[in-house]
Amino acid sequence: MPGHAAAILGRLQAADADKDGKLSRSEAPARLQEHFDKIDTNKDGKLDKAELGKALSAMGRGVRESAEKHRAEMVKKSQEARSKLQDKATDKAAAEKKADVKKAPEKKAEAKKTPEKKVESKKPKATDS
Repeated sequence: MPGHAAAILGRLQAADADKDGKLSRSEAPARLQEHFDKIDTNKDGKLDKAELGKALSAMGRGVRESAEKHRAEMVKKSQEARSKLQDKATDKAAAEKKADVKKAPEKKAEAKKTPEKKVESKKPKATDS
């Protein structure tokens, strides 16, 4: 994101009303003012390009670390969910196999039974006279 940092630095330089190359507290945007003292490492009451660059770099590093942490958490949750689904599928398959094993003797017994044969009575055909 070097281009992104350059764009932010450009906007901050545009806020430099007196064009001295530094941002005073009054020139700093509202969101930056709440962090002004932390960013102003040399405590001169102005933020120079180096101080702003370090702050942006630290902010970017924090965002990357946060994104990496979030990604790792999501991968872990995904793997846990996948594992649970696989366990359920394995349990279901085992239960079905167990049920099939129980039914097997019943099926064999049914197969051994001989079906009753229907005896059809033959009626004499009527003759035309």
